[in-house]
Amino acid sequence: MLRKHVPTPKVSLAETSRGDCSSAGWSRSIRLLWFTGVLLVAVALNPANARQRGTAVAQKPKVTQGRKASPPGRQRVGVAPAKPHPAPAKPATITEPEFHYSFIPPAGWKRVVTGVPANAVAFLGPYKQNFSVNLTVYAERVGNVTLAQFTAGARRLPQQIKGITLVDEQNRLLAGIAAHQWTQQTRIAGKPPADSLQVFALYHGDAVVITLTTPAGTLPQYGVVVHNMLAGFHWVK
Repeated sequence: MLRKHVPTPKVSLAETSRGDCSSAGWSRSIRLLWFTGVLLVAVALNPANARQRGTAVAQKPKVTQGRKASPPGRQRVGVAPAKPHPAPAKPATITEPEFHYSFIPPAGWKRVVTGVPANAVAFLGPYKQNFSVNLTVYAERVGNVTLAQFTAGARRLPQQIKGITLVDEQNRLLAGIAAHQWTQQTRIAGKPPADSLQVFALYHGDAVVITLTTPAGTLPQYGVVVHNMLAGFHWVK
């Protein structure tokens, strides 16, 4: 089990450059890619995103007074029978041709754009423990870099932020190509405790990082969400 601690990178979103393949550009990209999981915690806590997510204060059901319920087996005259609820619509496939990937987001999760970089796609899921479970796919042009070099650069960042611990690191496949995966525990003062799963892959000179962030201790509950999302992830030419 790895135990490395990570710093808040002092990198603004304005520094992101899709076409920057220089070592300096790669360094900025690594930091932004790594920091995605922490950024999404802030996105999930943003009240504007709560409104966008549609999580309004629950309202009590309306109670109609002065009417008696119909006896079992009878129906009031002039009242149409209740229609069954339609099946929820299948989520639309998200395609990012610039970075050569597509995926199907979890059903019922809402896309959010406030506070999210232009080269990232983010979705908010269930609202628990004061923030929404969230999923992001972040992509960045890195040029002629191997997966081993990329993950080595990302792995050095935990040494800079106190409060983030890497666990369960392993190699895997993502849509048929070599990828790398780890989970991290975020315990930063002033931020809600969270756990994240990240998958890193390179395709045609682009780095793609998938991050699922949940309240601390709840990541295993989203195993099916992770499995379905990764199974529906594809590379596009």
